[in-house]
Amino acid sequence: MKRNTLGMTLIAVAVLFAAPFASRAAEPKTPAPAAASAADSEYEKSLREAQASADAQARQAEIAKRAAEKQQSDEAAEQKRKEQEAAAEKAKLDSEEARRRDEQIRLSKIEEQKRLKAERERSCVIKPVMTDAEIANCKKVRR
Repeated sequence: MKRNTLGMTLIAVAVLFAAPFASRAAEPKTPAPAAASAADSEYEKSLREAQASADAQARQAEIAKRAAEKQQSDEAAEQKRKEQEAAAEKAKLDSEEARRRDEQIRLSKIEEQKRLKAERERSCVIKPVMTDAEIANCKKVRR
């Protein structure tokens, strides 16, 4: 018995709610203000979505632009660092070459001095009879 009462109650409620809608369905259709506002709402929603999409694309483009600029600046900094390293290496090699040349010049001067000293010593030959010039030369060489 409870089932019948419950079933009957549900049917009665359904009929009461369906009756006003059925009477509206019989009336000629005219665009209701709610339908127009729903269409406007859909249009505004699509506009907002399009604007949000455009904003997102603009942000992505800006991010990509900044990333490209950062990459270019990083590459420029890396190139500058490499150039500085190359310049420092060249300066180091030039410095070493100059030091080697200076050392070579110093050694050649020492060799020249030794050669001149040996030549002067050979010019002084001690003999039993020597002139004053030969004696002066030997004194000069021996000092």
